[in-house]
Amino acid sequence: MDNLILNSLEIHNFRAFEHLQIERLGRVNLIVGKNNVGKTCLLEALQLYAQRGSPRLILEQLRSHDESKQAQGGYWDAEELLSAFKYMFHGRPDVRTPIKPIEMGPINDVNSALTIALDWWYAVQSSEGIHTMQLLQPEEYNQPVSRVPRLTVQLGKQTIYNLLLDSSLFTALPVLSYRNSKPSMLFGYLQMVCTKSRWRGYGMILRLPIWKRR
Repeated sequence: MDNLILNSLEIHNFRAFEHLQIERLGRVNLIVGKNNVGKTCLLEALQLYAQRGSPRLILEQLRSHDESKQAQGGYWDAEELLSAFKYMFHGRPDVRTPIKPIEMGPINDVNSALTIALDWWYAVQSSEGIHTMQLLQPEEYNQPVSRVPRLTVQLGKQTIYNLLLDSSLFTALPVLSYRNSKPSMLFGYLQMVCTKSRWRGYGMILRLPIWKRR
């Protein structure tokens, strides 16, 4: 099983899962459980991992649950968008407070772990008049400073997205595509085929194809 893209899976702080650990995955996996135990949530986590935490995919997942609504003209209201992001995190925390990031990937493989974080930043002006952005630390959240939210997605130590979360973010953001991406951009990319099979309403089959390197 070593040539599988994911031969194990660990998820932290994503939707229904505070911590989920699956020690062994095969090419075909049967996921069984009652309604509302997280079967669809598991597939969404794998989809996010496959597309490297694509912000557009995040929005599509929010919309599929009616957690985010598109405004007229193809734009989203900034406050609506920010409020919707709480549904991505376990426990639906207040996103204006420090929250733990979402983490997913193979067990004990930090270089292949995908991290999705929503943090707040503020502008600092140097003595030369140069403005820079600094990360707001947890102990600084109660301070009266002007702040902006940023969505940060990392694979291991590599930053994939570091984006200001505003109403225009998702209108011009391309989706990371398997077919038109360079091979070097696809490290850790999961080519995934998911098929649901109704088994008394409680099961689904998850197929994880083998990654073919060129």
